[in-house]
Amino acid sequence: MASRSDVATDRISWTGGAAPPDTATGMALTCWAKLSVDRNDFSTFFRLHAASGGTTRLTFATGSSGETPGLFTPGNTSGVIAPSALVVDGWRPMGVSCTGTTGTIYIASADLGTVQSASGTVSGGATATAFTFFGRSSSDATEWFNGCLAYARLWGATMTQDEMIAEWASGTPVKATSLWGAWMVPGQSDLTDVSGNARHLTAGSTALSTEQGPPIDVRRGAFMAFL
Repeated sequence: MASRSDVATDRISWTGGAAPPDTATGMALTCWAKLSVDRNDFSTFFRLHAASGGTTRLTFATGSSGETPGLFTPGNTSGVIAPSALVVDGWRPMGVSCTGTTGTIYIASADLGTVQSASGTVSGGATATAFTFFGRSSSDATEWFNGCLAYARLWGATMTQDEMIAEWASGTPVKATSLWGAWMVPGQSDLTDVSGNARHLTAGSTALSTEQGPPIDVRRGAFMAFL
């Protein structure tokens, strides 16, 4: 199953304890995403920000069309734009890898047969102390994502394309080194960090629902049946 946000108040956040990985020193994120309703507006998958939500380090979101993902930062508000877009009810694996002032966005076909990427400048903003999935922050209800996320994983280091493909294909994290947290997996609470680091997320004022997960769930099910 996958976590589904269908209202702005469903967004979930990390706002306490350890600061999340920083774009300047190395961070990476992988996930599966499905656009359920095209809002024709900026729609945020993940945002690194100050605990208050008032300042941005990195926003991983669609552009104003509501369909094409990009990496948006205070120093590059035009964004590093993915080469292809999401479509309603279609699952796509996506990833982000940043270090220094360079960020790369990855997007693949659902069968992992085709991977596209784009690189550009990510800069500006104060070092993040919190982050949010499905929206901008716990205090900001704008630019929320109406859709599903699954197998979201965050590292305090960069990742290669091949490493991302391995993560997209696996129901459990593959790269243990620098793994900061992993969330939204079948059989667990939506907010539970399954990395072993106990970085559990905080719910919004309304709860996420669940829907059928990405194609990886089908492949894993077939594998388990074979065993």
